[in-house]
Amino acid sequence: MLNQWNSATNLFLLAMAVPNLCHVGPKTTQQLILSDVRDIDMPPTLAEIFMKSKGAPIDVDGATVVNMYRKNVVDGQKLSIRFDAFKGIPEHGIRIKLQNGLIGVNGQKLKEVVVWVNTAPSNFEIICFPKDINGELRIWNCWRDFDGVTHAWIGNAGIVVEENEFETALRCSDGMAEFNPDSLTVSLDFNCSSTINNR
Repeated sequence: MLNQWNSATNLFLLAMAVPNLCHVGPKTTQQLILSDVRDIDMPPTLAEIFMKSKGAPIDVDGATVVNMYRKNVVDGQKLSIRFDAFKGIPEHGIRIKLQNGLIGVNGQKLKEVVVWVNTAPSNFEIICFPKDINGELRIWNCWRDFDGVTHAWIGNAGIVVEENEFETALRCSDGMAEFNPDSLTVSLDFNCSSTINNR
């Protein structure tokens, strides 16, 4: 299906098939703890607000922000994913997971995958294989710091979802600074054909 993923991506996807190698959120980052000396006038981060709201969507300057994108899919559902824009620093990526199912990507079936903008094709396809009739697809953004550590769901990380009849755009903010939904933009097409033009 895909034949232009570079060797680094292939090696990473192979590693993702090994249990307990998938790191995200609290598994890879230190728990967000407010310092006792923190300025009491400093506004809370999105991670803190999501924690209080138990992951419910929140409003930021009139925009609805979520910590992950969720959509019910059926067996064999194809999805075309395209990286439209991203900041150069930090290194950006997305995590894709199918609850109670597997994701087909690059000839492999995996429980969860991480795709980095600097190693994956700019446009690629996945296939969903839920164990039941349908399953919930989950996608969220992640990034790597200067030490190569993967982070997600910390600081001001969040996603603004914009949908139309043709595509869904995920405008993602990393958690390294102020909320900026233009850190990474990803387009999703659930009505894709099987022909994908990789770079």
